[in-house]
Amino acid sequence: MSVGTLDPLDAPARLVTMSVDVRSAILIDPAGGLVSASDDDSERARRLAGLAHEMVSAADSAWSGASDALEAQTLGGAVFAVRDARYTLACVARRLALPALVVYDLRQTVLAIAGSAGGAQGGRPQKEGSASREERSPIGDRQSSAPGHRASPAPGSPPGERRTRIS
Repeated sequence: MSVGTLDPLDAPARLVTMSVDVRSAILIDPAGGLVSASDDDSERARRLAGLAHEMVSAADSAWSGASDALEAQTLGGAVFAVRDARYTLACVARRLALPALVVYDLRQTVLAIAGSAGGAQGGRPQKEGSASREERSPIGDRQSSAPGHRASPAPGSPPGERRTRIS
């Protein structure tokens, strides 16, 4: 997918259409409010939005700064989320989905949304009052001591990218 412009209301459906591994997707605002969903079932979309917001909040509480890409794996599938300052795009993927490809598709979709808004409010999310990456100690980028949480830079990922994996 090339980065173009995309209406936020169309983003989840486009992600499901373009990625064979993605089963369902939602777009939420920073407060966890549902913006749009790939499913016609509004109750299911609201539940997924709430769970995605909880996952993002849990990852944020484990770190001094906000993660811009998240992944949670289970035996039955995976949940991925990518966010910028305006939106979080989250999806449910099949069990054997390749994380790098799903995250790439999520990032491209978020970039296309940012392109439709002129990129005015793009950028990485940051917790209020948290230090920028340059100001943080390298110790802050080490593995969390919380049970079941592990963070590490993805091989070949851009400098400063941090994914939180909850397994």
